[in-house]
Amino acid sequence: MLSRDALRPQFSDEQAQRYSSELYGIEGVASELPSERDQNFKITTSSGEIYVLKIAAESENVEILKLQNQAMARLQEQLKKGRSPAIVPSTSGREIESLKAPDGRKHFVRMFTYLEGRVLAEVNPHTDDVLTGLGRFVGGISKALDGWSHAAADRQFHWDIYQAEAVIQNHLGHISEQSERDLVEYYLGMFKDNILPKKDRLRSSILHNDANDHNVVVRSPHVSEECSFGILDFGDMVASSTVFEVAIAAAYTMLGKSDPLRAAARVIAGYHSVHSLQEEEFEVLFAAICTRLVMSVVLSAYQETLEPENEYLLVSQENAWKLLRDLRNTHPRLALYLFRDACGLEPCPASKDVIKWLLKNRRKAKPVLDSLRESEKCTHIDLSTGSPLIPNPDVLADDSKFLRIIRDTLTEAESEMGFGPYCEARLVYATDQYRHGDEYRTIHLGVDLFCPSGTPVFAAFNGVVHSTGDNGLPRDNGPTVVVEHRADNSGLMFYTLYAHLSSDSLKRVKAGDQVKAGQQIGEVGASDENGGWPPHLHLQLVVDMLGMEGDFIGVAPPSQLTTWQSISPDPNLVLGVPEDVTTPASLPREDTLRLRESY
Repeated sequence: MLSRDALRPQFSDEQAQRYSSELYGIEGVASELPSERDQNFKITTSSGEIYVLKIAAESENVEILKLQNQAMARLQEQLKKGRSPAIVPSTSGREIESLKAPDGRKHFVRMFTYLEGRVLAEVNPHTDDVLTGLGRFVGGISKALDGWSHAAADRQFHWDIYQAEAVIQNHLGHISEQSERDLVEYYLGMFKDNILPKKDRLRSSILHNDANDHNVVVRSPHVSEECSFGILDFGDMVASSTVFEVAIAAAYTMLGKSDPLRAAARVIAGYHSVHSLQEEEFEVLFAAICTRLVMSVVLSAYQETLEPENEYLLVSQENAWKLLRDLRNTHPRLALYLFRDACGLEPCPASKDVIKWLLKNRRKAKPVLDSLRESEKCTHIDLSTGSPLIPNPDVLADDSKFLRIIRDTLTEAESEMGFGPYCEARLVYATDQYRHGDEYRTIHLGVDLFCPSGTPVFAAFNGVVHSTGDNGLPRDNGPTVVVEHRADNSGLMFYTLYAHLSSDSLKRVKAGDQVKAGQQIGEVGASDENGGWPPHLHLQLVVDMLGMEGDFIGVAPPSQLTTWQSISPDPNLVLGVPEDVTTPASLPREDTLRLRESY
């Protein structure tokens, strides 16, 4: 977030040209570049060579400049050429020169090679390849700086994420909107709860600490085999937790994205492939991303009081505020699971143990419907995108036609119950509550058991009613009961969710009630009370409720499917319905067309 240091130099282009010639023997035309604390000039020679003259603020410590120079030299040595600026010594052979301004102030001066390319903020679109490549590049920086130490890096610096509380306390008063102040307080709480307790267990190293989208240079961004990156501005270097390096890079790539978590996940995946993240580093990533964004808006609000005419500050603040408002609705563990998934790890770590327990204890499960005691009374109902029963999505939007499909299928199969499978891609989820960024949540995360309204519903295992809710939006879950089950004495838990029940079901049980396996906990609801669906039970397994009560995400966006499969495994682990029922029978093309035409 570009802002100005009060002690920032104020040299002209003409003065910069003179210093370039006098100190470095480089003759060229100077033009000022955007900067925060330093004053930077692009020096272009008559032969087309380009350099950057960097004049430090009067407040800058020479030891910090030495830290930066050594870091750049280290990256030059360990990464490919062009990944960071190279130091150009003066005609006296010094890496750091000094000059005196007309007002008598002393400033340190350095000269660097110019990195060709576009800053990431000007690259469009940010493809998965670009974001993953950025992550790999930042991972390379962490790897190159790993194990290196410098006394000047051990400093108290306001852009160190660990200074978040002090920064917020000092500058929160510059934010006038109460809703925005509340948002900052929420994320400060996340920082204090999620990051500070783990501080001593997180790896430490020297960080570049500012891989934002204006400090990263990209060359050939959309030619995969030629795409490369470079890093600018080493002024924020500090010794801190290593994981903050990728958190900062990810934070700025999320700005303006329809699916910001996907963007962050791609950066994190690239980083992990080069510099593997540890378990506890994954656990603090989301909080670190949000903390960096909050520090940015708070410091920008302060800078706005100093530079009310700076339009860049206003624009960059609004983008960050919008992202922070959007992320407020994301449970931190969902972000954790998405990041783990992107890196090839089990998204929800407890999922494997829950599945293992269910496979071992499947026989202890009681049928949730009486009809399930006899599998021959159950038939597959295909609501998938390729279903022969569905000529077009409009059929499913018509309640009477939707109900007719179910009834006709059951009648033709002479079955008492229809089975709608887990992980089926469906076109029925077309209302606004199913929109997710640029896509819809279309992948079914439960099992649907179609049967008459009033059919009794039973608990699968012993447990405690976790919560109940009446989710009344059109095509929502309707009356819902969630039961919590303790798998063993180790604290392993999972949940069964029973949705589209009758309204009276919510009078039968309440949160905190003990229930026995096979105990009735409700009954299937009619269409006018169950969310507007043909009567059926939606049964779902959940490993982590993500703080929700009385409801849960029952349909996943395709882009997040593997994450949601880990959070919400196949309920047939409990039901044990035979494969010939769970899998649709294939039909000849002419039969498919005939069925579609009948509706």
